[in-house]
Amino acid sequence: MTLKEKNLAYDMSLFEERKYIDEKKDNILILPKKKVKINRKNKLSTMLVAAVTFSFSVAIVGAILFNQAQLAEFTDKTNQLSKQLEECRSENTQLQMKIKERFSPEEVENYATSNLDMKKTSPSQVEYFSLSSSDKAELTQSKPSAFIDNILRIVGIR
Repeated sequence: MTLKEKNLAYDMSLFEERKYIDEKKDNILILPKKKVKINRKNKLSTMLVAAVTFSFSVAIVGAILFNQAQLAEFTDKTNQLSKQLEECRSENTQLQMKIKERFSPEEVENYATSNLDMKKTSPSQVEYFSLSSSDKAELTQSKPSAFIDNILRIVGIR
């Protein structure tokens, strides 16, 4: 085998430099005007859908954040009111204890004897009396007028 026969299988044109710049001028595609309008409409509708979707997403996120802020505010108010309620209950308990202490029977008795010059009753101060069997008490009821009786009978109450 000679050298010339060995090189027949190799294609050396693959390694040669090509001039693509000159050939690209002819590769420009011209679309018909109908297809260009359809492509523009598709792009506009796609952009419109994307804008609406984005706006809707922003609105939802905004609503969620607003609701979370309101929830946090209501929680703070609830906590403040709960604390205030507990303080009022504590104060009420303290005032009830003061009232019980101030108006206990011993305190009332001490106040009556020292400030009002009152004394306990003695048996000599008690006076008993009895009613005889002949004494009776009678209750009288005033009769309604005949006019009112007639009206009540007409209405059907009597």
